Amino acid sequence: MSASKRIRKIVLVLLGVLLLLGGLIMALSPVAKYVVNNYGQQLVGRDMHVDKVFINPFAGVSVTLTNFELKEQNRITDFAAFDRLYVRVNVFALMHHEVDVRKTSLEGFTAIVMRSNDRFNFTDIIEHFRRHLFGETGKRQEIK
Repeated sequence: MSASKRIRKIVLVLLGVLLLLGGLIMALSPVAKYVVNNYGQQLVGRDMHVDKVFINPFAGVSVTLTNFELKEQNRITDFAAFDRLYVRVNVFALMHHEVDVRKTSLEGFTAIVMRSNDRFNFTDIIEHFRRHLFGETGKRQEIK
């Protein structure tokens, strides 16, 4: 094989890898939005909705959520909402199972916290996570 054919083949492979990587990066945001909007009930035990999710893997790793709502147990009224949340983390720390938040901003946050008897209106969220982390035995379980 001549040198020019070998170079052409290498360039085509690299171009294909870049296009595939670009497609995966472009799919991150819509997939994240789909998960939040369709699996919120399983994730936190409440309905959630977000209008826009933007994941930028090039600026460290940053995530921007726009117009987020977390519903009450009745699935009608809002428990918490915000206009915009921006978080940028150090990607190298994530590789070592650490979270290193470099920048965060929250705009237009509102939450309605109520207490009835000995329960707050967010106690069910805590119990949801407790069940998933510790199960019925009270011992820590691996999240699958």
